[in-house]
Amino acid sequence: MIITVPFKISRIHFLVTYFQKYSKGENIVERHFHCPVEAAFSLIGGKYKAIILWHLLGQTLRFSELQRLIPQAAPKMLTQQLRELETDGLLIRTVYPVIPPKTEYRLSELGETLRPVLESICTWGRTYAYPTPTSKTNH
Repeated sequence: MIITVPFKISRIHFLVTYFQKYSKGENIVERHFHCPVEAAFSLIGGKYKAIILWHLLGQTLRFSELQRLIPQAAPKMLTQQLRELETDGLLIRTVYPVIPPKTEYRLSELGETLRPVLESICTWGRTYAYPTPTSKTNH
């Protein structure tokens, strides 16, 4: 995976070129983004991607464990999101040749770099979802 980031001071001139070599072939895909937020959300902006990444921080989980942690995700959607995260290089899927099949997921080195981002989102979510009571003022 090669990421080039030519930019000037102005956000208007920001352009990210992202090259990705897919593991199941030698196809190289070039994607252009005009903003760093666009580049980040193209990787983690799926319906359950950030939640999956959050649960995989510092641990390896099986598919069934992820299903229990994210019960609102249909198995098909969870599988799709996991495949996209794997394709983008954010997680590593290990399949063990046993019966029944055993599949484990863990963050890649690139995925681990999202730790501060996910922790910040978690902190913001706690503040937003559980605001501290404010004192009422008489106006």
